[in-house]
Amino acid sequence: MPELRQRDIARGKRKQEELAPYVEKAMARRQAMQPMRDEEIPVFVALGRKVAEEGTGTERQKQNAKLWADAAKVTLSDPLRHNPKATVKQQEMDS
Repeated sequence: MPELRQRDIARGKRKQEELAPYVEKAMARRQAMQPMRDEEIPVFVALGRKVAEEGTGTERQKQNAKLWADAAKVTLSDPLRHNPKATVKQQEMDS
């Protein structure tokens, strides 16, 4: 409906004009943050990986996780951790 759209656009413009002084004052008070150094950036483990590695959960949850991982073909653990020779095989296949 064109008349509703026009009314909405006009209302949005009026609202921006009314709020403009407050937005300007707020932006003037804003203090710029210093960029974080790499060592300050927190590292979070994905919940799915955390659950898989810790082995927490009921037996049913563990079965479901395995079913979903098998269906999605998502590796829940580092294959090189358990089989360091896999790197050599992979390099041979890539050559």
